[in-house]
Amino acid sequence: MKYIKIKFLYFLAILFFSMSLISCDKDDSKIEYGIPLIYMPQATYSYAANTCDYPVPAYSDGGESQQGNAVANYTIDKSAGEGKELINIYLGVSRSGMEAFKSYSVDLIVDNDTVMKAMQKGLFANGVLLEKNAYTIPSRITVPDGKNSASFFLTLDKAILSADSRYAGKKLILAIKIQNPSRYKINTSLATTMIIVSNWENLK
Repeated sequence: MKYIKIKFLYFLAILFFSMSLISCDKDDSKIEYGIPLIYMPQATYSYAANTCDYPVPAYSDGGESQQGNAVANYTIDKSAGEGKELINIYLGVSRSGMEAFKSYSVDLIVDNDTVMKAMQKGLFANGVLLEKNAYTIPSRITVPDGKNSASFFLTLDKAILSADSRYAGKKLILAIKIQNPSRYKINTSLATTMIIVSNWENLK
């Protein structure tokens, strides 16, 4: 009888242990994995072995060689009429991790210092830094509750570009950086996108 009682208690111990494992599995499935960090998806693009360089137009072969399929990373806006054309380049922000998606905002900053340092190292051959009057971007972007990302445009005015001889036949370079988040932290390795616009005169 004593042997049966011990055996029964042993059985209960195994049963409770198994139930605790099942319970742990259920809890694990509810864990919000990953660190919530804000970043620019375009900064993950790797062109000419330089991460954060974002060519416009872009091609599926990873650059501007036109050997791959074109990637629709810009549009031409002619809605203003009178021959006016705007180049709208798609950019955005996103948030990593599986934590519940809550609203957040970040500032959008033009980072000319990064461009100038790269040019001093001999990067961006035939490239020219865009002047402030040639482009527009929002100063801040907000991602609403329930979403992890939002997009915005870097807009270039072809009329202004055409009127300035410095841009003729050149690659147009601009770096955009995110900072000052209202919530979460920024992934600093993917916080800056270096936009490189080639053959802008013929973009259609």
